[in-house]
Amino acid sequence: MMIEAIRCEIDGVVVDSNLVGVDTYEFGRRIPLEYAMTFSVDISRSCVNEKFGDFYKKFIEKESEDEGFNEELSGVYLDLVNAGYPSLEKMFVEHSLLLADVIYRVLPGEFMGFIFGSSNSLYEKKYMLQTLSGVYADHDWVRCKGFAFLNVGFQKKR
Repeated sequence: MMIEAIRCEIDGVVVDSNLVGVDTYEFGRRIPLEYAMTFSVDISRSCVNEKFGDFYKKFIEKESEDEGFNEELSGVYLDLVNAGYPSLEKMFVEHSLLLADVIYRVLPGEFMGFIFGSSNSLYEKKYMLQTLSGVYADHDWVRCKGFAFLNVGFQKKR
């Protein structure tokens, strides 16, 4: 049995992940309730590594360079220091709660943008993920939940 790299549900219905996009410029902005649709996305560990791994590595390198300012750190940043600035692989295996926190609190737009890629045209995406309400991680996957909206400019390819 082949496991999907990305499994998307919009309002409880499984949808093709190729029809899902992220507006990284506006990500996190609230959606009026009358337009909001719930989403749940399960992303495999291999997909996270492939699409987000290089960015995460650069993020960790940059954060570790600023280690001299530890006395000013708190929250997720302090947790990263205490965990030894773990690699993405180590985050999955040993620090899955911290991985979820980093994605949710520090890098939500970046994470979703790298996972769903940037589209040359937003008209190619039927659904746009807009905000996160929760992120959960385990040894083999990351689950993101939040709100999306129907892209009224979506045009099916002919």
